[in-house]
Amino acid sequence: MSNELIIGVDPGLHCGFALLDNDDFEVWEFSPMEACDRLYNILTASKRYKHARVSVERYNITGSTAKTNQTDALEIIGAMRWICRRANVTFNVVGSSDAAKIGTRANLVKLGWWRPGKPDHYQRASAQVAYAYMMAHPSEFYARTHS
Repeated sequence: MSNELIIGVDPGLHCGFALLDNDDFEVWEFSPMEACDRLYNILTASKRYKHARVSVERYNITGSTAKTNQTDALEIIGAMRWICRRANVTFNVVGSSDAAKIGTRANLVKLGWWRPGKPDHYQRASAQVAYAYMMAHPSEFYARTHS
């Protein structure tokens, strides 16, 4: 994985924000606007990446979610989609179960991306990175998680 950036986001009131920069992996928690600012700054401050991709967890509206006033996730997804469009960066909205099948605890541990003791949105953002990484580099992902 050369000169590539993958960002995974678990949107919500507390955003998990994970970044794989070549082989360096980091994960943080941000407020919704801080997460959008961070994405904007990363994607527009430097053009050093040949490829960048952003994977954000899908927010499903159901009968029970429609009764809440939790709009943060939808707003973040929309804002990040716009940022990626302006930066000409691949943007994917991925279901949490799809990402969780790839970004299992075992796989995240093997990759060195599991953060014990951290809130769930850290692991969910990391799973988004794992999913995007597996989709972009399946043989590399398999080699790193099955050794």
